Amino acid sequence: MSGTIHELDLLRRADKYYLGGGDGVAFAPPHPLWIDQPGFWDGVHVYMWALRPAFTVSIVDEAGRAVPLQLIRREWTPAEVTAHYEADGLSLRERRSVLAGGLLTSEWLISNYEAARELALVVWTAQEGGDVARDSILSQAGRLDFDVTVSDAQLRGESGMLHCSLLAEQASGWCALESQHMRAYPNTPRWETTPFVDHWRDCTLPNLQHLRTTGGEPGRTLIYMGIAQTLQLHPGSDVTCAAGMRVGLNAVPTASLPTEPADRSAAEWAGYYHDAPALSTSDPYVEHYFPYRLYGLRLNFLDPAGLYSVPTCAEGTEYFHCAISYSAWCHARELRWLHDPARARGVLRTFFRNQREDGSFPGAIYVDRLHPTANYFADWGGSVLAVHEVHPDDAFLAESYGPLLRFGEHMNAERDREESGLYDVLDPHETGQETMSRYTVVDATADTYHFQYKLRLKGIDISTYMYRLWRALAIIAAQQGDAQSVRTCDGFADRTADAIRARMWDAHAGMFFDLHPDSFARTGVRAAVCFYPYLTDIVDASHLAGLTRNLFDPAQFWTPFPVPSTAANDETFSPDAEWKQVRQNCTWNGRVWPMTNSHLVEALGVTALRLAPELRARAAELLAAYLRMLFFDGDPERPNCFEHYSPLTGRPCVYRGLDDYQHSWVNDLIIRYVAGFRPTEAGFIVDPFPCDIDRLELRGIPLRGSFVDVAINGSHVTASVNGHEIARSAEALIEVPLK
Repeated sequence: MSGTIHELDLLRRADKYYLGGGDGVAFAPPHPLWIDQPGFWDGVHVYMWALRPAFTVSIVDEAGRAVPLQLIRREWTPAEVTAHYEADGLSLRERRSVLAGGLLTSEWLISNYEAARELALVVWTAQEGGDVARDSILSQAGRLDFDVTVSDAQLRGESGMLHCSLLAEQASGWCALESQHMRAYPNTPRWETTPFVDHWRDCTLPNLQHLRTTGGEPGRTLIYMGIAQTLQLHPGSDVTCAAGMRVGLNAVPTASLPTEPADRSAAEWAGYYHDAPALSTSDPYVEHYFPYRLYGLRLNFLDPAGLYSVPTCAEGTEYFHCAISYSAWCHARELRWLHDPARARGVLRTFFRNQREDGSFPGAIYVDRLHPTANYFADWGGSVLAVHEVHPDDAFLAESYGPLLRFGEHMNAERDREESGLYDVLDPHETGQETMSRYTVVDATADTYHFQYKLRLKGIDISTYMYRLWRALAIIAAQQGDAQSVRTCDGFADRTADAIRARMWDAHAGMFFDLHPDSFARTGVRAAVCFYPYLTDIVDASHLAGLTRNLFDPAQFWTPFPVPSTAANDETFSPDAEWKQVRQNCTWNGRVWPMTNSHLVEALGVTALRLAPELRARAAELLAAYLRMLFFDGDPERPNCFEHYSPLTGRPCVYRGLDDYQHSWVNDLIIRYVAGFRPTEAGFIVDPFPCDIDRLELRGIPLRGSFVDVAINGSHVTASVNGHEIARSAEALIEVPLK
């Protein structure tokens, strides 16, 4: 347990700007245009609703002229963006933060080096006239409330209502003014373009509302809303002040600015880190990435609202800022290491409680509706057991059993009508792999589908997931004392395992393959998902030679930055995210995806522990390469997490503008293979893989109601439980029972 702000200092950097309060509100605009301007003009997301712009802050003199601010430097931590400006005898520091409760804050320290002067700080916004509910605009002490219609970030024609409040510490005046605006011109945070300039009096705004009610000339208008607070600056003195905006799905009558909001944000983040394991190590990549992944998760937290009846987590920012089944089970694996299991269970419960009538799980759950057609495959069973392994709860297992069983029955009925034990992929998007030769080899037009369910392919990935589901259901049924269900579920699992070995394994090629839907002939397409059976006990010693021959072949998968989603010798392979000579947003014909790499590190780890200890070194090698890929230019102080990367250069898809994309698991791998901490039936084992780390300390690991600390110094390992050292070894391996 950390209890300090060490993690915030460790992650401090100058090139980042994402902020979030851990509740569904996030400032993470792709390719921002106004990041060097005060405030949050580039917009925020409230769950999947996009509010653009949010607000800006202008420093205005008595004559109504904005003081021109020159940005000197900017720094970021998960808790705040600190911007330093100089302007006309002034030194200014702005601290931007996003607090829980949808509070976007801009906190100022203004130092005056010259003569006494009077200025005003104005917090203001400009919203589309057609989107603002005019009768909602209300001014009261230090607040200007309004409701605004916003669009779904996916731009699919859906709309919702946000309740907003501009906030100031001490308001001296306010305005709400409507202005005709040409559609050809952008809506900018430039003070001189506002109608406030023409109404400026006595270094403030005149408490004025001029809005068109009905009729008038057609066309676009902007409604400018702002609050001013007057500042008296004496020579050589400092002035502090703050402004901001509250945004949310519901109106909050008592919305106001907290005292020292940036410090409060830092305290909220420190509290979050305190309730998670803390890591320090001699490897700078591991040391920086561990708290960075924790930051990325909290940035995308979604608190209960609408269809989210429990705390959950979004897949990412922008139009991924909602619960998505493709990533939810990955979140469960990462979040199980928090001291409180509520959110790890919550990401699974969110889908269990929104299960469709046919037993399938929706691909995306928005705060107010389900995606009508989307479906993504996931390792539901394995993730439920993973959470239970760290935070045992028989009631949660019992709660999970019904939804998982209904899903399994749905898959048997709809995706394995031949009762083969192998399961159908009906659309490339179901596997999250939009463009890939594994689909076009059986349907030349598969790359044109988007949840249209026209494809048919017996998939190696979904069949592996279904094997894990049936095994998990058998384990849960045994816990409930249902012997008949144990036999039934184990029977389905055995059938799938036998079919994967008998039909999908090609002994000559040394790989598992997808199958043609009618002939059940192996497709021969070499993809990273072909190694997914190594996650399980489906494989045996006869499958090892094929694994090493293919996965570690530089001509196929062991590229400078492994592992490409499609083998490098595939005729469709492109390291540059191009499919049919066009760069794509999401392409799987050669890019390296953190999602897949998480699977493959885990597959090597599982296989090394089950069958082949010599693979421990290769698992450690892949994990190290994976981690180093997740840093800009190999700089250990600049971690990232994009959707996909070049297998040749490790360069991420920056063009997408979507960093901190949480559809993989990393910290879980660090805990179990770098630190070597793995729960056992009796307690835990500390058995690190050879990750070339001289020193590591991992503190506050939750396990079955206790907290474990692990320290590694060379080959010496120490373990403590609840602050008491209970084991020490010079052999880098200890087994500890827990009472």
